[in-house]
Amino acid sequence: MFDMEYEAEERGCGFREDGGIYSMCLLSTRGTPIEEYLVDPPLVIDINEIGLSSIGVKLIQNEEGYWDVWDVVGSNNYPNACDMIEEIKRLGMSRRLPSTLEFDKLTLISKHILIHARGYTEQFNEFDRYESCPKSIFNHDRIWPTEMCIGRYYDALIEAEKEGDHVVRTIPCKSYIGYSLPENLEIEWKHAVFMSLPITCLHVVGDSEKSDNSYEKATEAGTFVFRVEN
Repeated sequence: MFDMEYEAEERGCGFREDGGIYSMCLLSTRGTPIEEYLVDPPLVIDINEIGLSSIGVKLIQNEEGYWDVWDVVGSNNYPNACDMIEEIKRLGMSRRLPSTLEFDKLTLISKHILIHARGYTEQFNEFDRYESCPKSIFNHDRIWPTEMCIGRYYDALIEAEKEGDHVVRTIPCKSYIGYSLPENLEIEWKHAVFMSLPITCLHVVGDSEKSDNSYEKATEAGTFVFRVEN
């Protein structure tokens, strides 16, 4: 999943900003399929317990002693967790990091962990539709799944347009098809990890004085850092 090409298209959170530092997972025609990086079943977490806000980034040390970026995807820009999955399929991952981050803790093997508020539900067997498991896990089959599957995300789309027996969800970079839940079915969702991606490099956007300062901070990281126009 690594080459030096990046398309500066609009994302769910808009266009990238001058001086911004972005955690990247770039696409390659010879790379690993995105599905390999899905956390399935999603991992339920208490964001308050680990010190994250409803939209926030934090470095957390893993069991091997390395530091990973934990990132709560904002529901305003990405109401469905699969909005982010589909965006990454099309454009790769680009997630802004705060300039206050301790960049010196990042290494070539650090991961970027994505979390969403609609990441997990115990009510997965109440859905009318069952999309196939994107990772082809046996007990996630559509007849009678025995645990939560990321495929359920595509059965419970919100803010999508009805077309026949399915819905079409449109995000800035593409449209994709799924289903919506019956209006009378109330689902309780929990925050959960749904993707764990390698950080192939950091991008620093722009050539202003602000981006000069950002580049100086970003180069403290033990990974590749590139300055880009947008």
